[in-house]
Amino acid sequence: MAIAAYNRVFSASGDGAVRVPPGSYDVYVSRGLEWDVAVVRRLKITPEARISCPVAPRDQLAGWYSADFHVHAAPSPDSIVPCPTG
Repeated sequence: MAIAAYNRVFSASGDGAVRVPPGSYDVYVSRGLEWDVAVVRRLKITPEARISCPVAPRDQLAGWYSADFHVHAAPSPDSIVPCPTG
């Protein structure tokens, strides 16, 4: 399952899809604080385009824990991200 909101795609499985108009985009892919960020700049998107952006875990975080406790979703008044179901 993937959720698209604003200019982001949230995915629990690592797969997601979002439709965007053809054009040139900068794409950033991350799995959170313990992973590197994959960056693709000026990516030309055509109507048939599909991209894959693998990210690698960070080695230097051994022995540390990380978390993001500040995540907004509905019914927060400043978010359009729906609550996951099922």
